[in-house]
Amino acid sequence: MAALPLALALLTVAWPPPTRPAQDPPIANVRLDPGTRRLVWDERGNVSEVQCSVDQDTPMRVRGGSGFCQLHVVPACRPSTFTVAVTRGPRYAASFRHPELAGDPSAAPERLSCWVHDWDLLTCRWTEGRTAPKGAQYRLFWEDLQSRQVWECERYGGTHGGTHDSTHFQCEFRDVGRGHPEELQRFLVNGTGVPCAEIFVELGAIERLDAPNVTGSCNQTWADVQWHMAARFQSDFSYEVVVHRGSRSEKHTVSGPSPAGSQMLLPNPGNLRVRVRALTFDQRFWSPWSPLKSFECEPARAQDDFDLSDALGGDDPKPTARLPKKPVPGDDLNLEDALNGGGHNDPPPPDPPKPRPNPNPKPHQPGTSGSFSDSDLVDGNAGGGGGGAGGPGSNWKDDGETQADSPGVISGIVGAVLVAVGGAISSAIAYQRKKWCFKQDAVH
Repeated sequence: MAALPLALALLTVAWPPPTRPAQDPPIANVRLDPGTRRLVWDERGNVSEVQCSVDQDTPMRVRGGSGFCQLHVVPACRPSTFTVAVTRGPRYAASFRHPELAGDPSAAPERLSCWVHDWDLLTCRWTEGRTAPKGAQYRLFWEDLQSRQVWECERYGGTHGGTHDSTHFQCEFRDVGRGHPEELQRFLVNGTGVPCAEIFVELGAIERLDAPNVTGSCNQTWADVQWHMAARFQSDFSYEVVVHRGSRSEKHTVSGPSPAGSQMLLPNPGNLRVRVRALTFDQRFWSPWSPLKSFECEPARAQDDFDLSDALGGDDPKPTARLPKKPVPGDDLNLEDALNGGGHNDPPPPDPPKPRPNPNPKPHQPGTSGSFSDSDLVDGNAGGGGGGAGGPGSNWKDDGETQADSPGVISGIVGAVLVAVGGAISSAIAYQRKKWCFKQDAVH
């Protein structure tokens, strides 16, 4: 049922063409067979060659005796002039117009256009005629001229069914692959009470290209820029590539089969931005520009990455080093002196307070001079002379306090005395041995 309105529009009876008066014309009964799209005639004489044309377009030549011309397109909504002429033999030509349209031509739909988009969709759009009646409803048909299959559109946009409430109408077909891409397709709109409108196009010629999808990678040496075109009926493209480096722009033209024709290597890239657009092989249509693609080919160092400047100090302010303490004779070696404060910058501890001098010094009493004497060893144990202010058996303090003798202190003093006595004896023996050796040498 969907093909019925189109079939009725194309259907016509054999059309009697007007012919010039002739006693015996070489061809007669010129007519159109819409079902087979043939221009047919009868030959009555010696005809060697016949030429057929529609609206005086490029003529088609056939040999005499064939009796028909095969037409590729037979318009259904626009009156056309069909002509058959004998070019070799008795000169003769016959022509007629087809179809005869009823109604006001200015009421027919206008600005009919169709395009392929989003890979698998085909959309057609039109506007109402200038004198179209109110309430007119429209129907859209798609015919593949090679297979002669006809499909009616079901996805109307705008108002439901394409009513007269709007001056713009559209309808969408899905599965655009049903048509032969290299053959002409007919899109026809007819309406109630108005003449029809039609266009003949190839699917590849009405495909609207999407912008290329730009990808790629880069390092500090090369940038590998790649892009991909998603096209249903187009395959060969040339590309215009614009590279932005800071305030400078470079334009490049890339062509060739994929993948070489969809890739570009840029040396010493730095940070750059790229956009690409495609041109069809016949140089008729451009795609939109792709969005700007940024390539950061000199990435900033991550926070946790190792940097030699961290070990060498870099540009960070150096901490103030502590001066080593001036060595004091008799002090032991301190590892903190080599490590500059033990690895931290704590302030040095204050010097211990100096001992207060004895207000009433006694002769040979400890603390009255910086020398070491025997009285220092027996202090606190002798019965007199070396005793402190507290008398025998006590230790004298600056603050006047008296405390009991500690067994540990006494043991230490006794041990020190024994070591000193042993050392003196050993020194005396060694001295006597050396003296005796020198005497023996003198005798010899």
